[in-house]
Amino acid sequence: MHALLLGMALLAPPRLAVERDAYGVAKVTAPTFEEACFAFGKVVAEDRLWQMETSRRVARGRMSEVFGKDSLNSDKDALSDAYTDDEYREMIAALPETARTAFREYARGVNAEIDARKAAGTLPKGYAENGFQPEPWTETDSAAISVMLARRFGTGGAGELRNFALWQYLKTQPVKDRAVDVLDDFLWFNDPRAIPTLGDFDDPKIAERPKYSPPGREVTARQLQDLPNVNLLELASSIRAANDTDQTLLAQSASAPYKTGSYAIVVAASRSANGRPILLSGPQMGLTVPSIVHEVALDAPGLRVAGIDVPGVPAIVVGNTPYMAWGLTTGVGDLADIFWAPLEGESYKFGAETRPLEKIRYSIKVKGQDPVDFVAERTHHGPVLLKSKGGKAVFSVETGHWKRELASWSSLFDMYRARSVAELDDARSRIAVNFNFFFATADGHIGWRYTGRFPKRAEGLDARFPVRDMPENQWQGTLPTSDLPAVDDPKTGLLVNWNNKPASWWPNGDTPAWGRLFRNQPLHKFLRRPVLTQGDLERAVWGVSHFDEGDASFMPYFKEAMARAGPTPSAEWQTLGAFDGWLDNGSPSAAVYEEAVRQLRGKLFRQSVGNFTSERFFEVAVQPSVMLQAMDRATKVDYLAGRDPVDVAKEAAEAAFQAMAARYGADPAGWVYTAASFPAPDGTRVAYSNRGAYIQITGFGEGPFARSVLPPGVAESGEHAADQVSLARSFLFKPVWLLRDPK
Repeated sequence: MHALLLGMALLAPPRLAVERDAYGVAKVTAPTFEEACFAFGKVVAEDRLWQMETSRRVARGRMSEVFGKDSLNSDKDALSDAYTDDEYREMIAALPETARTAFREYARGVNAEIDARKAAGTLPKGYAENGFQPEPWTETDSAAISVMLARRFGTGGAGELRNFALWQYLKTQPVKDRAVDVLDDFLWFNDPRAIPTLGDFDDPKIAERPKYSPPGREVTARQLQDLPNVNLLELASSIRAANDTDQTLLAQSASAPYKTGSYAIVVAASRSANGRPILLSGPQMGLTVPSIVHEVALDAPGLRVAGIDVPGVPAIVVGNTPYMAWGLTTGVGDLADIFWAPLEGESYKFGAETRPLEKIRYSIKVKGQDPVDFVAERTHHGPVLLKSKGGKAVFSVETGHWKRELASWSSLFDMYRARSVAELDDARSRIAVNFNFFFATADGHIGWRYTGRFPKRAEGLDARFPVRDMPENQWQGTLPTSDLPAVDDPKTGLLVNWNNKPASWWPNGDTPAWGRLFRNQPLHKFLRRPVLTQGDLERAVWGVSHFDEGDASFMPYFKEAMARAGPTPSAEWQTLGAFDGWLDNGSPSAAVYEEAVRQLRGKLFRQSVGNFTSERFFEVAVQPSVMLQAMDRATKVDYLAGRDPVDVAKEAAEAAFQAMAARYGADPAGWVYTAASFPAPDGTRVAYSNRGAYIQITGFGEGPFARSVLPPGVAESGEHAADQVSLARSFLFKPVWLLRDPK
């Protein structure tokens, strides 16, 4: 490890220092908070300036300006629900002084690095290749990336248009007379078999938990009957916009944050081998070159923290201080609703009142052609997602975090100073977006909070579908923090989450994510020992990267089908019958099992509900939980249509054998499972991508100490651009900068 004192021309005062460890991860030591934030911005720009450039352009809808017309749809996605520059400035001005200082000084640091590299002629090659120079970095650039990050990873809901499209589609299928029953099968309210983060045994609210009841059949039927007649083409376009599909795809190619996910494990002192807590955090934000995230340590008064930042955002989002460690996972909670209103010209009806649509006009610069005019529209709820000409209706979205995203991130600065659980709670109470927040403290406590600003919805509505915009249907405020799932020091001594259901009584909302099969199941499988070590957590991460998320749940049906196939199973049946849940690269059993499940999906549902307009949508819509329910005859509609489920499994397996033989040849030994992988800078791939973009494991002694891995490396070029690839290939970790209380 060596110290690199930055020159006075670039940083002042000279007491400020930056050290880099063997993997290039910087530690900033500064005498003041302001200087630490300045150096923070400069260090990140030194490592990731080109990534920051593309991220701010993705977030602000300015990619077309330098990359051409292929980026136009992404820019429109971004601008359709963007804040204006004035709104960003107002949001920044409303932040506490600490956060305002961080945004201001971080921007100054980025600009110091831009100026230095311009003068030295060492700008990233992307600027010259695309024919432009970097503009000065602004606080609004950081604000836009922060908002994009908060929305992409910290909000759920707004699935009503997707569900409306499903309803419209089902009315054209053979099952149209049972369409509402199909909706209940596919959009279930609450599955008690889903494994939550907080089991009833540990749940302090279980005796007096908030009551959430599914909407009655009459409520659903009335709301569906009331919806305007919008065609599927219009709905498909709006769903793409609501999901920011084009912006997400471009973000992936630009190494900007694009993927939701993440897992976390917290072990209490009572179950830890050394009698002290352990915390593992694996944010799944996508695996790209360079990494979505960046690693740094900051050591200054009021800012002693090590962990990951997102380039462009002046905050550490996952990491540790001298007093505690924390992790975040996406909460998947329903914080958003879509309201529809009759459209009258450029106005809409709110009950009996006519209101004008708010219009925000943009001129999008496009490299190589004339600018393109674009208009974003809003109602009093927020952005318009669809103006239906055929249905003469406008659909807009209301979210609990609207104009509160930056305030949510500013709470992190209070967290860095927290020395008690009460101080942590005070900080997280201001988080408007939805995360699972896990923590472990140096004095031996662990805990979890489900964060976010959730609506209190009006009675008599089905939150799975758009609601008519009338005064009586408006939100009745938001849920108090005390009504959200949470726990301190659970009696079981273990908290495990992989974006799963928070508590047994918490409903799905408009997105049927949490069912009897979910990816957290195998994570629990690898953490059954009564006493756990850091090595056990590492092995769990390795295990879930290699193990089937459905836990081989359809194998009992396939094995019974194999018995019916005859007393001497064929080589194909023996190959399928050998599958034990492990997705080993090159495994014939894993390959044929995956194909058999895919064939089973079609044989169960395609005849009654069609293919949802494409095979891709079909595979997404028909989740394994629905499939297993259908095989167990536990659905409202009999998708087996009177058939024996084992016979259906047999048909699916035999169809899989034919498909595999056509693909790989007749010998099952040559059937190949190819594990998902992610790219390395040298053009090779790293197998098993079902892991965190960054993984940090924190233990405790006098204070936290941690190890981490951030593939491919901390920098976007140079010697540290790929030096963590070898760690990732072997599921190994490196030390994190150690921070101590200076007292």
